[in-house]
Amino acid sequence: MGQRLEESHPLSLKDNCLIDRLIEIEDAGVACVKIEGRMKRPEYTAIVTGIYSKVIKEHRRPTDEELLKLEAAFSRQGFTQGYFDGTRKDMFGVRPEKPDRDTEKLYSAARRSYTDSEARRVPITIYSVVEKNKPVTAVAFDGEGNHVTVFGATPEKAVRVAATPEALNEQLYKTGGTPYYCRDVQSKVDPELYLSAASVNELRRQLLTALSDKRAEPPARRRLPLPEMPTGRGQIADPVTVYQVRTLDQLSPELAAMKPEYIYVPLTELAVDMTPVQPFIENGTKVCAVMPRVITDDQEHQIITMLEKVFQNGVGEVLAGNIGHVRLARRLGMRVRADFGMNAFNSYTVDMIRRMGCLSATASFELRLAQVRDMAKSIDTELIVYGRLPLMVSDQCVISHSTGGKCSCQTPAQLSDRKGSVFPIVREFDHRNVIYNAHKLFLADKPEDMYSAGLWGIRLLFSTENARECVEVAKCYKGQGDYRPNVLTRGLYYRGVD
Repeated sequence: MGQRLEESHPLSLKDNCLIDRLIEIEDAGVACVKIEGRMKRPEYTAIVTGIYSKVIKEHRRPTDEELLKLEAAFSRQGFTQGYFDGTRKDMFGVRPEKPDRDTEKLYSAARRSYTDSEARRVPITIYSVVEKNKPVTAVAFDGEGNHVTVFGATPEKAVRVAATPEALNEQLYKTGGTPYYCRDVQSKVDPELYLSAASVNELRRQLLTALSDKRAEPPARRRLPLPEMPTGRGQIADPVTVYQVRTLDQLSPELAAMKPEYIYVPLTELAVDMTPVQPFIENGTKVCAVMPRVITDDQEHQIITMLEKVFQNGVGEVLAGNIGHVRLARRLGMRVRADFGMNAFNSYTVDMIRRMGCLSATASFELRLAQVRDMAKSIDTELIVYGRLPLMVSDQCVISHSTGGKCSCQTPAQLSDRKGSVFPIVREFDHRNVIYNAHKLFLADKPEDMYSAGLWGIRLLFSTENARECVEVAKCYKGQGDYRPNVLTRGLYYRGVD
């Protein structure tokens, strides 16, 4: 098609532009305006920050020409203020496959503005002392707390022309072609002494090099004792099995017959119908309600109502993705398990989750299996060992937008990249969308690695699978089938985060 749909627009709108309201923002008592260029070309950052800073400093509204430059500089069409006023509509831009000629001219001009000009230089002060029978001493200060001292040649007895403070100052002032300029030079020179021009030049070079080295040193860091390593529980040879589903349609009597110890079901699904989980409960499986990944303040009452309903129906545990979820569940007396969103990346994090009163923690899927194994597990710790890992949550309904605004997000959709990989998109709470990995995480053929990691539980994450597929996957992980995804990944469990 030559275009790609992307979320989201940059802040601002030509017809009702945030930059056009900077005077109002300043009058509102805002102390600082942040201009963010996430993963943008330097030319884009130069254009945007240049216009914004100029308008702010001059306390005026932007000109039509400046607004056109802002619109041309951004790589996607359209702007929005939805993040500020809450009307998050039309937040998808269209990225042309190739930038137009006018935009390239604008970028070229911006590039020349910072490549062809001299970089801002650091002001310094230099002091020097020339004494009989002693090496010349020079000291440089940069006004930022850095100073260096160097020693040069020993002056000789003057034969014709003696060194003077004025002549020495003039030579030390010459810092052209360096990152520095002298705002002040002061020299003390004993009478009837001589210094060659070459020795003074060498002294200046050594001084500026030493100052650059000093400025390049990392700042001193506080050194505090590490907290005591948490005490881990003993190794668990036979972890419990946890199934997590996305919809009630994935539940079946056949899956219940696999008798997992736990089944994780979205809170929004359990609040509608508890009937599909009854076969699991009858087989001794405990049900845990999965909180939506994103909950805004205005949705809190709705979530509490759902929690009250499932709690009254016998579901006493919640899978929480962040600390805010923990607070909501605790208000109703429900027990909490920590999901991957709590980012249990090391022993200290796992222990903090324990101290929060959670029943279990989910080890980050960005860890290597060896790191999971070596963590001190002071609380029951589980790991996702199967499924499409979530890549992002979109606050916009990508599915509805792709169908021209008609709501069809009950049916999963797909995004594809330039390499042909297909990423499923499914509906989340309140018409948000979750984009999943194109490849399924699969470790059923690595049982030794899973069972030697000291885990309390291994979780199978079902996202786009139908009920039959869920059963086949569950059998495979119990060693009763030969299921294998067409395209699989080991995630980061063997290669770690680069």
